[in-house]
Amino acid sequence: MGRKVEGAPQWMIIYDCRACGADSGMTELQRATCFQCGSTDLMERERSAFTPEALAERMKLSAGRMLESLKKAFDQGVSGKEETMLLQALAQAKEYKEKIYAMADEMAEKGKSGSGKLAA
Repeated sequence: MGRKVEGAPQWMIIYDCRACGADSGMTELQRATCFQCGSTDLMERERSAFTPEALAERMKLSAGRMLESLKKAFDQGVSGKEETMLLQALAQAKEYKEKIYAMADEMAEKGKSGSGKLAA
């Protein structure tokens, strides 16, 4: 994992929310709180070494979810100014997702993608 920096996170922890069922990924330095509903009633599902690859995987998941949520909002039917704003947001989210996926693929090609996963 490279050199340890004092005060730097060592773990990427994935929690499942008991209140709403959403998952949230954060480091051990953060208070475990659901990003979806704000609940602190979470159950640890997975713990991985905090690496650039682990962070990139969470960012890929987040980018994909963001794009899907925007698509669902658009499918609800909007018009006028809201439609224009949503189309712009969709385009930006798509571009963001593509950049995140490219970054993660580049890291994997460089051979940096070690698992580092531990059972929760």
